[in-house]
Amino acid sequence: MIEGGIYEIFRDKKYASIYMFSTENVRGVVSSLDVRNKEILTVSASGDHIFNMLLMGAKNVEAYDINIYAKYFYYFKEAAIKALSYNEFLDFFFPKLFNFKPQVFDNKIFLDRILPNIKDESSKVFWSTLFNQYGGNRLYASSLFFSNRYSKNTYIECNDYLKNENNYKALQEKLQTFEYKFYWVDIFNDLTNIPNKKYDII
Repeated sequence: MIEGGIYEIFRDKKYASIYMFSTENVRGVVSSLDVRNKEILTVSASGDHIFNMLLMGAKNVEAYDINIYAKYFYYFKEAAIKALSYNEFLDFFFPKLFNFKPQVFDNKIFLDRILPNIKDESSKVFWSTLFNQYGGNRLYASSLFFSNRYSKNTYIECNDYLKNENNYKALQEKLQTFEYKFYWVDIFNDLTNIPNKKYDII
């Protein structure tokens, strides 16, 4: 995906391109549900459903995805939220121009501040290997991430945790005690990897 420039999007692909942010109005979805004190199972994808539901008071959120890279990216994004201020997070994930060239995924910030906060060892190895081999700018622009990206303002409008600094700080606090549970599964064909338990919302 990185060297060949090929997006992997098919349903049976367990190693597919990553959604950096949700492509839907997560605020609209979550606000239409009563998630407070609920047990929730949701797609992991960009992590945005998880972050928004936690912010809105879900008791617990567990995640599934057919794509193992969704797990790795969740830990990346969680570590970034915990390590960076609100403005630093936006600067890290959204391109800025420097000498007329876009600058994004700053290597030094990743290696010095985000990487030490990635809790999952396989995710830490995955991202440190890619940043060291390719660098943040090339990684960001590669087919590892889907190219259908909207503007920074659109993502801010669609995600409560990005709406303002207070919401962002509230999520930072919640993530200090949150334990991410991920199930690598194609829910259309096989549910054996998901525990036999009851959820209030799926």
